[in-house]
Amino acid sequence: MDDARKTKAQLIEELAALRQRVGEDAEKTRVDDKTSPSSSVTDYTRAFDAIPLPATLIDTDGIVVDVNQAFLDMAHHLETEVRREDRIGEHIASFAALEEERTRFKDFIDELLRTGKTRHLQWAGENELGQRHVWNVRASTLKDAGRQITGALVLWEDVTERKQAEKALIHSHDLMRYIIEHNRSAIAVHDRELKYVYVSQHYLDEYRVKDHDVIGKHHYDVFPDLPQKWRDVHQKALAGETSSAEDDPYVREDGTVDWTRWECRPWYESDGSIGGIIIYTEIITERKQAEEKLRGNERLLTAFQKIGQTTLSSLCVDQILERLARQILEAGIFRSLMVARVDERTKTVEVVENTFRGNPIIDEKKKAVGLRYNLDDDNITAEVARTGKMQVIEEWDERFDSRIDSPELRKGNISYFVPVKQGDRVLAVLATGSPIEEKSGILHRIEMMQPLLDQVVIALKHAQLYEDIQREITERKKAEEAIRESEERLRSVIETSPDHILLLDTDLNIQFANYASPGLTMEELIGTPIYLYVEEKNQAENKATLEGVLKTEEAVRYETAYNAPDGNVVYYETNAVVRRSPDSDAVIGLTLSARNITDHKKAEERLRESEAKYRISFNNSRDAINIFTPEGQIIEVNEELTRLSGYSEEELISMKLVDIYPESSGSDSRERIRQMQREETLPPFETILRKKEGNQIFVEIAVVSLRSYYGQGIVFQGNIRDITERKQSLESLRESEEKYRALVEEINDALYSVDSHGVITYASPVIESILGYTSSELVGHSIAEFFFPEDLPRMEEKTQAIFSGEKGLSEWRMKTKSGGFCWVRTSSHPILDENRVLGLRGVLTDITESKKSGQEIERLNETLEAAQKMAKVGYWRYDIASQVPTWSDQMFEVCGYRKEDGVPSYEEHKETWHPDDWEFFDRAVQGCTQGTPYNIVVRIRFPDDIYHHVNTQGFPVYDVKGEIKELFGTSQDITQYKRLEEELRERGERYDLGMRATKDGIYDWNL
Repeated sequence: MDDARKTKAQLIEELAALRQRVGEDAEKTRVDDKTSPSSSVTDYTRAFDAIPLPATLIDTDGIVVDVNQAFLDMAHHLETEVRREDRIGEHIASFAALEEERTRFKDFIDELLRTGKTRHLQWAGENELGQRHVWNVRASTLKDAGRQITGALVLWEDVTERKQAEKALIHSHDLMRYIIEHNRSAIAVHDRELKYVYVSQHYLDEYRVKDHDVIGKHHYDVFPDLPQKWRDVHQKALAGETSSAEDDPYVREDGTVDWTRWECRPWYESDGSIGGIIIYTEIITERKQAEEKLRGNERLLTAFQKIGQTTLSSLCVDQILERLARQILEAGIFRSLMVARVDERTKTVEVVENTFRGNPIIDEKKKAVGLRYNLDDDNITAEVARTGKMQVIEEWDERFDSRIDSPELRKGNISYFVPVKQGDRVLAVLATGSPIEEKSGILHRIEMMQPLLDQVVIALKHAQLYEDIQREITERKKAEEAIRESEERLRSVIETSPDHILLLDTDLNIQFANYASPGLTMEELIGTPIYLYVEEKNQAENKATLEGVLKTEEAVRYETAYNAPDGNVVYYETNAVVRRSPDSDAVIGLTLSARNITDHKKAEERLRESEAKYRISFNNSRDAINIFTPEGQIIEVNEELTRLSGYSEEELISMKLVDIYPESSGSDSRERIRQMQREETLPPFETILRKKEGNQIFVEIAVVSLRSYYGQGIVFQGNIRDITERKQSLESLRESEEKYRALVEEINDALYSVDSHGVITYASPVIESILGYTSSELVGHSIAEFFFPEDLPRMEEKTQAIFSGEKGLSEWRMKTKSGGFCWVRTSSHPILDENRVLGLRGVLTDITESKKSGQEIERLNETLEAAQKMAKVGYWRYDIASQVPTWSDQMFEVCGYRKEDGVPSYEEHKETWHPDDWEFFDRAVQGCTQGTPYNIVVRIRFPDDIYHHVNTQGFPVYDVKGEIKELFGTSQDITQYKRLEEELRERGERYDLGMRATKDGIYDWNL
C-alpha cells in the first residue's frame, strides 16, 4: 500500500496489530502467569503510556502510529496544543520546524530502519512561540517473531534545561577567590587531594591560621590532630555525599568548646567529575547558650496560654480587650494596664479599659476610660497607634539627678506603650508601667506576651468574619456578572467573525448562522437544509458528506461553490464537526465553519498565467536548459541548448543525458539523481558536454527539481553554462599560484585555498603540525570532511557570506588525524575572476590552548556559583561611563527583588531602603566613586514588608590610566545574624535582671 495514502483507520489497525505482536512477545516471557493474551495487550498499552519519557511508535516507513501521554504533555509544555490523533499518520520527520532539520531527522530514521541498529541523535527544534529546545533522541527497532523489522520506538529526552544550565555554570567564576576570601562565613575549598584552594577571611579568623599557612597545603597537615570523624566526612564528600550537622561540639587547643553548624559537600569539574570538597562552618555557641536560657521562660508562656483560653472565646472586640486587661492583671503579670481601641474608619484611638490590679482607676486625675484621640494628635497613644512602634517613656523624680549611674540611687517610673498589630495594621494599644529598676523584667514580659497578642489578633479577625462573608457574596455576584459579560463578548466574536459559522441539527437544517449568505436574509436561511445552497449537481454529494460526518463522528474538510442570487459564484472551504449535548454527550448536530476562498481560487488562475510566463522565460533564457526524467531521458530543451550543442531539438529529445554528457554515467551522477529525488539542495557542478561535431567543452550545470511537470511526475531542470574560458583562466591562475607557493611554506599559520564547491586545492605544509594530515592528504577532499559536524551549518553560512564580500575572523573545531579535534581561527577572502567567485583563500591558526584556558575559567565559575548560593552572597558592578549596573542572580534574592523585573534603578532602590539608612549609604557610594571603599550594614524592605539586614561592600576598580572605570562589590543577607545578636543581648539582660527581687509600686503616666 502507498504509505502516503493510508487512512487513520488503517494506521489504527496497524497500531492494534503492533500492540498485539508486542503483547504476544510479552506473553512468551511470562512464568506461571495465567492471564490471557488480551491482558498482555492491555499491559503493553499501560506500559507504553507509562513510559516517563515522550515516546513515539512508527511503522517501517517512518509513519507515526502511536504517541504516549508523556509526548502529549511535552507538546503542551512547549505551548503546542497536540492531540494523539493529530500526530497519527504523519511522518515523524514532520515534527521538525525547519526543512534542514526535517531532512536530517528523516535520514536518521531511514538509517535506523535500514540497519536495525539502535541509534542516538541530538536534535534541536522550535515550538510555535519560536523558543528553541534540544532533545536527545534514542530510537530502536521492533521485530516480529521472524526477526523482521515491523517498526521502531523513538524516545525523546528534553535536555534544554541541562544545556542552559551547563551554559549558565560558565558565568562569573573568575570572581570566586574574592567572594570566598571576603565572605562573612567560614568557608574552605579543597581539591581532591584535600589541599586548600580558597579560604574565606572568616575561616582564617575562626580557626586562628594565616592564609600563607594553608593555601596549597594538605588539610591534615594544617590540622594534624583532626578526629577520625572528620576524615570520614571528607571521604564521603569525595565520593559524592553531602554531610551536615546543625550543632556539633568543636574542642579548641586551649580546651574550650565551641558549638558549630557545618556542611561538607563535593564540588564538580565542568566534565561532571568531582573536583574536591567545600566545607562551610558557623560558630553557634552563643545561640546554644541562649537556648538554655529560653527554657526558663516556659512558665511565663504557660500563664499567657491560660489567659488566651478564657479571653478569646468572645467574638465582641470590646469584650475581648476588656477580658484581656482584667486577666493579665489577675495573673500578676503587670500591676496596671490601659487598653485603647483603634478605629480605622474614624481615624481615632479610644481608651476602653484602665485598670490597676483588677480595680478600675476612679481618681479623676487618673481616669482615662472614654478618652479619644485623633490618630494624627501629638499624643503618645496616638503615635503608637499611628506608627505601630512600641514606645518606652522614662519619668524621673525631680528630687533625684537622672545623670546618676547607680540604679540604687536613681528614682523614677517607666511607661510602656505596646501596639497590637495584624501585619502593619494596628488594632489596639496596651500601656503599663513599672519602677525604673524593673525595666528589663517588664520588657521581657512584654516580649513573652507577643504570642498571646497574636491570638488576640486572630480573635479580632474572627469578629470581622461576617463582614468578610458579606464581601465574598458581593464578589461572587460580580463574578457572575463578569461571566455573563464574557458570554456576551463570545457571542460578539462569533457574530463578527469573518468565517461563516453555522449550527445544523441532525437533519442538516440550519439552526444558527452568525450572518446570512450573500443575497439572503437571516429569516430565509434559518430552518432550511444546508445542501440547498450549493450547485444543484453537487447537492446529493454535499448531503452525503455531511451525513457521513454524523455517522462516523469524524471531522471533514471540503470545498463548495455557492450560487449567489446576483449570479456570482462564491467558493467556500468548509470544516464540519459533530456537535454534542452538554448533558448526555449525544450527537445533536453539526458545526460548520466556512471560509470564503474565492480570492484563493482567483490566485490559482493567476498561477496558471504565471506558468505561461515561465514558458516564455524558458524559451528565451540566455542559459541552455534541458528538462529530464530521473532515468536521464531528455524530454524538453530550449533553443540555446541546440545552439550550444549543435544538435536539433528533435535530436536532443530522442537522446539521454549520457549521450551528450559522457560523465553522467558515473557514480557521482547517480548520487546526484538520488539527492534530487530526496529534495536535497544540490550545488552547481562542472562536467563535459560533447558537441555534435565531436569536440568537448566544459560546462557548469545547476539542477533543480520540478514537481508534476505536465503530467510527468517529478522531473529535473538543468541550467547549463559554457565555462571553457573560465577553466582556462583557472589553469592560468594555478600556474600563478605555483610561483608564490614556496613563499608561504615556512610560516607558522597554515594557508589554504578551496574552489567554489568547497574542495581543497592547496594547503601549506604547516597544516600537518595542526591537523596531522599532510598537504597531499588534504588536497582534493571537501573541506567539510574535516569540520566538526555541529559546526558545518555555520561554516556553510559563513562561506556564503565571504563569497558575498564579508570579512572577519571565525572559530571552528576541526578533526585531527589522530581521531581528536582542535580549535582553529580562520580569516578568508574570495577568489574572483571578473566578479565571478572561483573559490576562497585563507589563513588558519591553531587556538586550541587558548580554548583550554577558557574551559578552566568555566570550571572556576561553577565552584563560585555553588559558594555564592551556600553563603547567600550576591555581587554587583556599576559602570561609571555608561551608568549601567549589573547584578548576579544571587544579588536579586539578597535584596528582595525578582530577577525577571530587572535591575532596579538608583531611585527605585531608594524606595525599599530604610529611610534612616539611605543617606549614609549614598555618601558611601559617592565616596567610592572618589576612590574610598566602604563596608556597611543597611536595612532593606522585602515584598512582605519585613526589613532585612544586608552587609554591603563597595570597591573602586581602576583602568590602566589609574582612573576609576567602575565600582564592584558584594552584598550578603545577615538578617539571621542580626536577629540572633539582638535576641541574645535582650534575653541576657532580661535573665540577669529578672533574677533580682522586684518591688511593688503605684505610678501613673500621661496619656
